[in-house]
Amino acid sequence: PFVLAGRLLVASSAVLSVALLARTGARLQDRATGWIAAALLAGAALHNQSSHSLTTDVPATAFVVACLLATAAQPSRWALAGALAGLA
Repeated sequence: PFVLAGRLLVASSAVLSVALLARTGARLQDRATGWIAAALLAGAALHNQSSHSLTTDVPATAFVVACLLATAAQPSRWALAGALAGLA
């Protein structure tokens, strides 16, 4: 049961990182750029392979993308971005 819970956590982190990357690309450039970046991450072989296993790479990617989104949103959220970078 612990392995299944871990794999579900990693898989949900993978989906979250793709969604966060789409939003980050849309905020930094435009919606099409966000969708292209999200599609490239969703199709990346290493990201998909790590999403099926119990690894720390995918949650770290989700935290890094959340950190990037926090810095792109407003400069006042840099403390939040620093906390997310620390978690990554």
